[in-house]
Amino acid sequence: MADEFAGALREAVLIQPLISPGTWGDGVVAWAALTPVQDFQLVDIGERRIGRPRYHLTLRTPTVATPTSRFSWRGRRLVVVRLEPDPRLRDRVTFLVEDRT
Repeated sequence: MADEFAGALREAVLIQPLISPGTWGDGVVAWAALTPVQDFQLVDIGERRIGRPRYHLTLRTPTVATPTSRFSWRGRRLVVVRLEPDPRLRDRVTFLVEDRT
């Protein structure tokens, strides 16, 4: 099972910690698994509604990422919506993130 998990970590992401409101730290690069989430949030912009893509972002533990971190991936800014811990899988942590590029 560990080999399957290691093989899923295919995407390099930059993890940036929040230092103070609006100020982000330098960051650390880590390998992550990203999978799209089908039910994305619709946002009203003027008279139209657009969807912001959401992903499950999984990292190996221990990690420097926290619920206040943000991620950079392929030129996109991914913001944590929620932390989704699974006590059965202590070797990883999964975040629900939203593309706010």
